[in-house]
Amino acid sequence: MTVLPQLEHELLAAHERIRGRRAGGPGGLLARAAALGGVVAPARARRGRLEPLVPVISILVVLAVAAVFLGIHATAPRPTTGSSSGQGPELFFEVEPTAGAPVVNSAALARAVSVLRRRIDALGVAGAHIKRSGAHRIVVTLPAGVNVGLAARELAGSSTLAFYDWEADALTPGGRTVASQEPASPLALQISQGQAAAVPGSPRAGGRPLYSAVALAAMQPQQLGSDNSRLGDQYYLFAASRSAACAAAERARHVAAAPDGHCLLSGPVDDAAGVPRSQVLRQLAPGLAAGVSPAQGRLLVIKQGAVVLQAASGSFADSPAFGSPSARYYVLRDHVALSDDAIASAMAGTDSGGAPDVALTFTAAGRSAFQRLTAQVAARGDAVSTTGETLEQHIAIALDGQLLTIASIDFRVYPDGIIGASGADISGAFTTAVARRIARRLQLALPVGLRLVGEK
Repeated sequence: MTVLPQLEHELLAAHERIRGRRAGGPGGLLARAAALGGVVAPARARRGRLEPLVPVISILVVLAVAAVFLGIHATAPRPTTGSSSGQGPELFFEVEPTAGAPVVNSAALARAVSVLRRRIDALGVAGAHIKRSGAHRIVVTLPAGVNVGLAARELAGSSTLAFYDWEADALTPGGRTVASQEPASPLALQISQGQAAAVPGSPRAGGRPLYSAVALAAMQPQQLGSDNSRLGDQYYLFAASRSAACAAAERARHVAAAPDGHCLLSGPVDDAAGVPRSQVLRQLAPGLAAGVSPAQGRLLVIKQGAVVLQAASGSFADSPAFGSPSARYYVLRDHVALSDDAIASAMAGTDSGGAPDVALTFTAAGRSAFQRLTAQVAARGDAVSTTGETLEQHIAIALDGQLLTIASIDFRVYPDGIIGASGADISGAFTTAVARRIARRLQLALPVGLRLVGEK
C-alpha cells in the first residue's frame, strides 16, 4: 500500500513545521489564557499582555486526564520484525547516542525498533520489515511502490520536548542570564516580561536574527551536564549578504539576507563524536546551493551547553522556515528541567471550552521535576517583585528547537510550585490537526538518534 496523497501532504507539512497553530477558535477559558500570553493555573486566566499576531500556547494544570490515548490512525497491519523479504527498497539507519541516551545499549535499540514500527504504522504502509544489523544499525525494508523519500524523512525524524527556566537560562547579548540582570536591565526586562503588545518568547520581545543568535551562542563556554539537550558541538555555515555565496543561496531559496547582514548557507549539523573540521564541512556540503563551496562561508560552532531556539511566531501554516530572514531566535543555557523521559503520555483532545489541546501526563520523576521547576520560578518571581510591580517569572516549553510558549507562574497562587500529579495541558488557538501532530511527535520520540546512512 502506498501513502495516500493527502496523507503524504500532511506528513510533509508536519515534517517541515511541527510548531505553531492557527489563530482563532473557541473562546473558552483556556483559549482566552492563550491569547493573554501564557499562564499556569488550574481554573482561571491571569492578566497578561495581548499579542494578537502571535497566538502562543498556554500550559495549564489539568484536574483529570482522559484515559483514551491518541491513535495514529494506522489502517494497515503492523510491520514484521525479522528477515527482510527483499521485495522493496531498503533504508539503513545508524543509531547514535543522544544527551538523553549517551550509551546505545540493547534496550535503546529495542525501543528504537518499537518506535520505528509505530512510525511505519502511521505512514499506513503494510508489509515492511525491520531488523537489527550489528551493534548500531537498523535496516528497514519497504514494500515496492512506497514513496522512499517521504518514508526516510518520517522514519529518521525525532522529536524533543524540553522545559526550561526561562529567566534563569535565556541570555542577553552580553552573555549574562536574564535572571541575573532583572529588573535593572531594560533588555532583560523586555525578554522576561515582553514589550508593548509583544509577549515573552515572541519575535519582538527580544528575539534576534539567526546569525546574531548563533554568534552569541558560539561565544558561550562549554557546559557539559546530564541536563543538556544535545551532545557535542553544533555547526552552522554563514556568508555575508553581499557575497557571491549569499547571492547564490538567496536565488536558490528565493529569500533575502537577514537584517543582520548574513544568510544561512547550511546547517545546523550536530556532532556528538568530535569529528575533524574537514568531515564537518563535508556534512554541511549537501545543504549548500549549487556552485557554493564550504570554503566560501564562515563556520560558527556552538559548544555543548548552549542552545538556539526559534521564537514562537505565527500560525502552523505561516510560521517562517528555519533560517528565514523574518524568523527570530533566543539563546539559552542548555539546562533542561524536564525532557521527553519525564513525559508518560501525550494525547490530543479538547479543553473545557472545546478548543483543541495536547494533554501530557508525567512519570513519577517528571512530577517531582515539574514541581521543583515551578517552585523555583515562583520563588524568583516573589523575590524580584519588590518595587510595587509584579514581575511574574516563566517556564519555556520547546519542541524540536521551536518555542511553543513562555508560560508564567503566579507566585501568589503557587508559592510552593505546582503539583504535577494531574499532568499538564498544552492549550491554545490551534486546530485539531495541529494538536494531533504535536501529540504524535511526542508519542513517537526516540531515546536515541537515528540517522539515515544509505538506501538501496
